[in-house]
Amino acid sequence: MKKIVKILVGIFVVLLVVLLGAVLTLPLTIAPLVKGAAATFGPKVLGVDVSIGDVKLRPIAGQLTISDIKIGNPKGYSAKDAFAVKTIDINLKTVSLVKGDVIQIKKILIDAPEISYETKDGRSNFDTMLAKAQSAEKSEDEKTAKDSPDKKATKKVIIDEFVLTGSKVSYASSLTFNKPITLPLPPVKINDIGKASGGASMIEALNQVFGSIVGGLRDAITKLATGSTDAIKGVSKAATDALGNVAKGGSEAVGDISKKASDAAGSLGKGASDAAGAAGEAVKDTSKKLKGLFGK
Repeated sequence: MKKIVKILVGIFVVLLVVLLGAVLTLPLTIAPLVKGAAATFGPKVLGVDVSIGDVKLRPIAGQLTISDIKIGNPKGYSAKDAFAVKTIDINLKTVSLVKGDVIQIKKILIDAPEISYETKDGRSNFDTMLAKAQSAEKSEDEKTAKDSPDKKATKKVIIDEFVLTGSKVSYASSLTFNKPITLPLPPVKINDIGKASGGASMIEALNQVFGSIVGGLRDAITKLATGSTDAIKGVSKAATDALGNVAKGGSEAVGDISKKASDAAGSLGKGASDAAGAAGEAVKDTSKKLKGLFGK
């Protein structure tokens, strides 16, 4: 009996050492894994390049910090990054990285990201990426359905809380004469991702997060299009009114847009000569569009 107890204790000690060794060496191995996953995951799921600067894990505290994250724009949009942030802080159960089929994440905090939201031919860059991600999720579901039951399940995730706050959104479309303006984006908060199903795939979790961000961006654009004076951060009321009139197709937009665009440009600190030139081009472009719209 004593011999059996000694054997069991020995096995337990070995397993504990292996587990602790795996957790404590994660800081040395997790960075290349995360960077490699991002480089593969981005083009496959979002259709764009994704890069990561650095990854640091404090296993005892369960704190993972990912630095200098950049998500590129889909083909056909500007060369600017669609999403960039200095750091993403993740609080998790470290053991879940190496044990079990579900990674337990307590909180993901993304603070002060820079977002470039562009529309072209009635479709935004984020809508394009979301459509790609949804297509990837469908393909994954179909592949999972065909897989044999004895095939090892892929790692899933449960996220208790996701928070995106302090976003700086640069918005450009025909509504703004393709000139970027700053829009406020309310904080995005999502709870219990994957909890009901016992764990979501990485693509499912991404789609839920991405869908919420896109929803917030659409709400901000809707406020702009309806002429809300609170919709544009750092832009004068005159510019807001002018853009609102153009969005509604108001017949008075062409008559007064030159002065309002000039005032708006002046409030943004541009030189008088640059403002006049930009406003003149804006008038010509808007005039053509409105004439085409009304068939005149």
